[in-house]
Amino acid sequence: GESRGVLAGCEVTGFPEGMAALEIEHDSGCEVHRNAIHGNRGAGVRVSSRAWVKLEANEIHGNKQAGLVVDGDAPPRVTGNTLHGNGGGGIVIKGSARGTYADNTVFACGQSGIAIADVAAPTLVNNRVHGNQGAGVAIGGKAQGTAQGNSVVGNTGPGVTVSAYAQTVLEENNIHANGQSGVMVWGHARPTFLRNSIHDNAAAGVVMGEDCACTFSRNSVFGNATVGMVIGDAARGVVADNDVYENNVGVAIKGDASPEFHSNNLRNNKEGGLEAPDERVGTYMQSNHCYKNNTAAGEDNCVIM
Repeated sequence: GESRGVLAGCEVTGFPEGMAALEIEHDSGCEVHRNAIHGNRGAGVRVSSRAWVKLEANEIHGNKQAGLVVDGDAPPRVTGNTLHGNGGGGIVIKGSARGTYADNTVFACGQSGIAIADVAAPTLVNNRVHGNQGAGVAIGGKAQGTAQGNSVVGNTGPGVTVSAYAQTVLEENNIHANGQSGVMVWGHARPTFLRNSIHDNAAAGVVMGEDCACTFSRNSVFGNATVGMVIGDAARGVVADNDVYENNVGVAIKGDASPEFHSNNLRNNKEGGLEAPDERVGTYMQSNHCYKNNTAAGEDNCVIM
């Protein structure tokens, strides 16, 4: 049934395995703010069904499972919380959950910082996701929604993964200094990346593989340890108007990949601007500028039409 209320300034701890310390469900509508939710053997908070709730300025930490789980058709507003040291990840959004998740800090969790699955369609804005043991943000299933202005930094795994049939839009995020690649896309995913900064990751900046088809436009990809962008397997999509620079290699197109690749700037990469099979050059590529790269490998000092 419906319930209304406020939970504020409390310590919520010591709950057993098999249940969340704080369960908000059905048509419940409440405000939860400035609480310490920690040391529980299940999840810290679970919001489900059609529950609408405001979670604000809580510290959710040291729980055995995830810090916050949102599922069903729940549309919570989750703002200004700190989630850290949770064994099952920081925030898990699944089912057909929606809602806004803004200005949260998610760090040092045992799995991904934020995981989005099923047909969930959340809005992620200005969150800081760092130092988690898995990916910073892992998106799968048929998830949609948007992620804008988030900082995804220093996670052990990749910065952002998009897999299965996900179609999330990621815009103006800063994805850097992660322990693997900055962005990895695979499966049949169809995400859109606009105006992101992807830099200084320990492997490639961006990896696209399997049968994915990204729209990847106006991003800056720089300073990554290996390749700025790897597009392989049967990956397709549109890769346009990006600035790819100061990586080991700018862009490598491999396998049967056939992206529409145009109007990109590939510059100042250490071992070449572009590596692609000869039959790809001129087939799927137009008006790319490749210059000031070391010419040990790949194209340089040309406009690839």
